[in-house]
Amino acid sequence: MYKPTDKQRGLFGASSGLNERLRGRLEKCWAEGFQKEVLPVLLAKEGEFAHLYGQTGRPNWSVARMVGLLVLRELLLLKSDRELAESFAFDLRFQHALDVSAPEDRVISERSIAGFRARLAQGDPEGRLLQSVFSSISETVVRRLALSTKEQRTDSTFVTSNIQRRNRESLLQEVLRTFLQEVKRASRLDEVEEPLRKWFEQLGGWDSPPELRQLGQWMSMLVTRFAEDEELGGAEAYQTLATVLDQHFVVEDDESDSDDEAPPPSSSSRIRRRKNASSSSKARRKKKKARRKQKARNKRGGSRRSAKRVAPRELVRGAIQSPHDLDARKGRKGVGFQFHVTETCGNDGRPEVLTDVTVVSAEKHDSTQLPGILERLAEKGLTPDTLLADGAYPTPDNLEEAEKHGTALCAPVHRGNLAADDPKMSREDFSFDDEGRVTACPEGHAPRRHAPLRSSAVPHRALHVLFDGSRCAACSRRHLCPTQSHNRGKERKLCIAPRLRKRDAHLKAQQQAPWRQRYRLRAGVEATMSELARAHGAKRSSVRGLTALRAQLLLKATACNVKRLVRALVDRRAPRCAPPRALTTLRVAFQRLRDRIRRASAADLVATFSHAA
Repeated sequence: MYKPTDKQRGLFGASSGLNERLRGRLEKCWAEGFQKEVLPVLLAKEGEFAHLYGQTGRPNWSVARMVGLLVLRELLLLKSDRELAESFAFDLRFQHALDVSAPEDRVISERSIAGFRARLAQGDPEGRLLQSVFSSISETVVRRLALSTKEQRTDSTFVTSNIQRRNRESLLQEVLRTFLQEVKRASRLDEVEEPLRKWFEQLGGWDSPPELRQLGQWMSMLVTRFAEDEELGGAEAYQTLATVLDQHFVVEDDESDSDDEAPPPSSSSRIRRRKNASSSSKARRKKKKARRKQKARNKRGGSRRSAKRVAPRELVRGAIQSPHDLDARKGRKGVGFQFHVTETCGNDGRPEVLTDVTVVSAEKHDSTQLPGILERLAEKGLTPDTLLADGAYPTPDNLEEAEKHGTALCAPVHRGNLAADDPKMSREDFSFDDEGRVTACPEGHAPRRHAPLRSSAVPHRALHVLFDGSRCAACSRRHLCPTQSHNRGKERKLCIAPRLRKRDAHLKAQQQAPWRQRYRLRAGVEATMSELARAHGAKRSSVRGLTALRAQLLLKATACNVKRLVRALVDRRAPRCAPPRALTTLRVAFQRLRDRIRRASAADLVATFSHAA
């Protein structure tokens, strides 16, 4: 049963037993800033967690303090829930940060922490609740530190999954073993054919593992046999088995009675095409084949299926990498996830704040996440005027999407196979009219016509301009022209879709000094990614599944914002210490020497240094 936190503070707080000196030290540490700035936000947001609890049962422990404990674990990088529970019970700073005064409220079990985390995973798999907490704390940091959100920067880092790295053979064997474990728990292992059952019982003790084709035959047989089973057909292990079979093998259904195919002697052998039989034995072979086919169907309870191996190049990039983490995918940097972070920039002398975070599987390209980043920033009211990013984010579609939100995407645009300093002309060198049609090329030649054609640069037909091929062949700058041959060289074509024109205009602007000067701010996000990886452990996942990892990374990002806020407030309240007297004397001496050098002439300088020597 949900019970809100009682906001009535006790007469004696956690620091009541401290003397004045220790109380002063406590007020200067992170616990004071957490209690004054972060805890009120958590108390205001805890009502959104009410649907995670039922209408009856034992009242819950304070949701606001539970979320605060999870944030403190990521803030201090504690290794386990047990260490977190012990720190809360015996560390006065934890109790002061969460404003806990009653002795009975200072005890929490590891089971309660794990149970709350399980409630979040089951009731909020998309992470909307923790995302709301993160957004509220980000807004608090922006308001308290008077930060500007007009300029922001985004980047991504690879998060390694904690699953075991497996090759194809090992993956298929593990998927088979996982499903057969479910069959064994249901006490139905006797329904599996003997060779597969023997392999499962002696798993790891075989001198030579089965071939890929044999594994595929076993997987195909299990998928067919338990397809309509009420107990095992809906299990997660069965769904994983069917998905991996589809990703690694091509399964062929064979229900025909043609004479050019023969059934295998066992369900594990591959079906192959047989040569034409002689006329004298054709009828006898046909009857024998029909009997064996019917026998095989009756034994398996369905049509015969065979599996053949898929070539490695045909494997999809987003294939399952482990039956124990179905969300981890293989990307360019390995098996895991991509963590995208957006923060403010350009606030000189003040800390920046993280404004948006998201995590996706590793096979998804960075450019696909930019529209979602802009939408979330718009929902929070933090839409930037300029968004700095690296070369993985800008595409023609993303440039248009950024313009719709009133944001200038400042990111280097690539020219395909051309170098950045290649002298080849772009579309911006051509002359256009108000309707977007070309009136002349850089050499002043008028086009022959305009027509919608297909192009590799756009996914559909787009407007092209076509020039006379003979005139272009005689042009002195044809080696710099971006047009392509068309109609067997009779014409030269160039796609002039608006999205490509915007890309070329962006490319031309990034060659200028003002653009490069503004883009220098993007490099600062690398320090933030390093801080998240080293100070908060965001580089390697300690949980499995996208839902659990999303919650963990949201807590890490929240902890990073809390740390920056507390440090800024503590530094603001702390008195500035006077520099040591020796340093002050030395600085004054250097200032006097500098003034003397400025006033002295060249002759005086020579005399001074000669006398000193």
